[in-house]
Amino acid sequence: KDRSNRYLQVRGEHVYLVECDFEETNPLLQQFPTPFYAFAEHTDVNVVKVSFREVVTGRMVCSKAKCVKLITQRLYHRENLFRFEYAYNGELQSRRLRRWYIGARPKDGLVRTLVSSDDAMAFEFVDAKMLAASPASEPPVAPSCSDATNDTDISSS
Repeated sequence: KDRSNRYLQVRGEHVYLVECDFEETNPLLQQFPTPFYAFAEHTDVNVVKVSFREVVTGRMVCSKAKCVKLITQRLYHRENLFRFEYAYNGELQSRRLRRWYIGARPKDGLVRTLVSSDDAMAFEFVDAKMLAASPASEPPVAPSCSDATNDTDISSS
């Protein structure tokens, strides 16, 4: 399968989809993915609830009406604000806004909630340890996303 070089990157409080070229030598043009902890809970048949926490700051990924943001979780926040359903085909669906899919438009790369699954992204979890053990033709290890037990990197195709 062709490997995508598109990864999630945090800029301020927003999440963007960026193209990462790990062979780029100019530091001004290098982009690296943002590391996340991914927490999964299998609750029902074909339903996996997933939440994401940024490794560096501890902020949680939440779905808002027009975009996907990172905020610090507070006691007054509802739990479904931070939960997503991970489908068998790799799509993420917001638990807060039922039937709202997570995707990004090519013009700006901002990850947002969308009404239609036509623009939804398919997410792939890549083990960071596998990236480190990959041959030289594969991209080198960059800051990666991680699972509660395994280090994983989140990429989108």
